[in-house]
Amino acid sequence: MVHAPEVTDYIKQSATKMDAVSDDIDEVNVLKGKKSYEDQSEFDAAKDKAGFRQYEDACDRVKNFYAVCLMLQCGGTILT
Repeated sequence: MVHAPEVTDYIKQSATKMDAVSDDIDEVNVLKGKKSYEDQSEFDAAKDKAGFRQYEDACDRVKNFYAVCLMLQCGGTILT
């Protein structure tokens, strides 16, 4: 027979803290006006993005940097 775990004072305190954090997060989301992550960015709306991250035109040092970063993010293997 499986028994439920004992609810200790530590677990009660942790649950109370978790509820408080959750309530704080809810309050922040209300203050933010419930903006969605899909909403268009505002801080760089006027920025010309045509010249942004031109990997093909980058110098070899920059290309190598991005290749190493990609390899590390992929766990050492790059799929082609």
